Amino acid sequence: MANWLRFWKKDKPKPHFFIFIVLGSLLLFSIFVIFFFSVKPENGGIFLTGLDGVNKIFGNEEWYCDAFGYEAGGLIKLAEPGRKWILIGNEFPEENKMINLKVQLAQRARKYFEQPNSVKIFYELTNASSEQVTSSILGAYFSTSSLKNSDELLFEEKINLSGLAVGKYKIKVKVEFDCGEATTLPQDIFVSHPLYVVWSFDWEGYNVKDKYLQSIDELASKHDNFPLTHLINPRLFITKTIPQANRDRVRDWLVEKKNKRGDSLGLHLHLFYENFEAAGLDIPEKDSAELEKIFFTTNGSMVTSTASTTVAFDKSKLKKKQIYDLTYWGYGRDDGYDIPITNLSDAEFDKILKWSKATFGVLGFGTPVTYRSGGWFANLATLQVLEENGFVVDSSGRTKYNFGDSKLPGFWDLATTSQPYQPNIHNQNSALKPTMKIWEFPNNGADSWWYSAKEMIERFNLNWGAVGGPLEKSTVVVFLSHPDWFEVDIPKVDELFNYTDTYLNSKDGGPVIYQNLENLHKIWEAN
Repeated sequence: MANWLRFWKKDKPKPHFFIFIVLGSLLLFSIFVIFFFSVKPENGGIFLTGLDGVNKIFGNEEWYCDAFGYEAGGLIKLAEPGRKWILIGNEFPEENKMINLKVQLAQRARKYFEQPNSVKIFYELTNASSEQVTSSILGAYFSTSSLKNSDELLFEEKINLSGLAVGKYKIKVKVEFDCGEATTLPQDIFVSHPLYVVWSFDWEGYNVKDKYLQSIDELASKHDNFPLTHLINPRLFITKTIPQANRDRVRDWLVEKKNKRGDSLGLHLHLFYENFEAAGLDIPEKDSAELEKIFFTTNGSMVTSTASTTVAFDKSKLKKKQIYDLTYWGYGRDDGYDIPITNLSDAEFDKILKWSKATFGVLGFGTPVTYRSGGWFANLATLQVLEENGFVVDSSGRTKYNFGDSKLPGFWDLATTSQPYQPNIHNQNSALKPTMKIWEFPNNGADSWWYSAKEMIERFNLNWGAVGGPLEKSTVVVFLSHPDWFEVDIPKVDELFNYTDTYLNSKDGGPVIYQNLENLHKIWEAN
């Protein structure tokens, strides 16, 4: 201590020592001020929160507006319309024709406004049907109530697009600050009619294995809980060639899928001889030994009590059998599977239909209103009798074809892109008036037995037209599978629906909706 005092007394005070003391004091004071007023460098620069709670720029206005040009590109953290595919049609509620445009600002944007509710956000929708963006269609500022979360700087605005025509649009957002504007890149919005996809099953009338039912369930679940269209041959439930336990299991499975998944249950007819007998029709002349292999005598010839009742066959009737001048698409199979419906007279077909509807009621299936003929064999008379029996949809229509071992020509000559129509009363391949009341929903997507996945995907693309773009009118693609020998179909339909899944509207990937035929008829009638 003595030495230090002698040094102080002996020498003059050093100027740099006092400078050191002053600078150190200023540094400590600055640190205190910074922490006291909550400097927030993570917000894009130094600014202070004053005692009034309002953000203040540390520096003059000219300085921070110069910085705005560098930061403008990062001030909008999020601009999201919620979805880009808007579907139009009477089947969709108004709220489905609106988008919820969300805009979130980055925290660094706070230095460029006084209060979050003072931010001005403008959106603009432009027509982009061509490569170049054309005139503005719709635009407005966000409402004053659009601020949803002040801390997160989140804004939301509902925009009604129901008045827009079909087309491709682009939407962009502009946020106005005192120092300038920040904008987003345009995002696509599509206004389109829906593209419905139907997966129909023709139940031929043979036994269906448990593993096939399980595979159908797994695929339907995988592909957006697909509501299926089942077109069922009643023969499956009246023949002793299938064990009763199996018949009951299939019946219960179909009823469950109708009630829980929204599947529809319609009619599919191949003219098995059991169907003739059960409906009370004469059986085409066959050798008695062959017939005895097929039919089994029980208590009655009509299904009247339980779903598993089988038909009766009275051999004494053989001498009275009408000799049909039958046309087969096969080589005259023992069970009658290859007899086209068009062999029947109107009265006979009417009788088969009435028996089928009664059988559906006994099985708990409800009244069938959708139909497809075995081998797609349906003519004008077929459609007329269907209409008279309350059927509202036929799905036998297809491209021109020859079918079966005998290469029997069918009655249809539709395009691969034919859409639902009401057939002309004189020409089932025409929609010119006058028309029938029944609707034809063509099997335009082909079937997964005869066609490959690639070919079915091609059918899907052809019916869409400009794949990836909006549709000018509601469109349907109907595919067909068989549960009876489903091992053939599984890999094909899985590949097919993996492709169509990418365009599902439920995933905002496009206009695709999976639907059953019965519901589609209601939609077409309403529109």
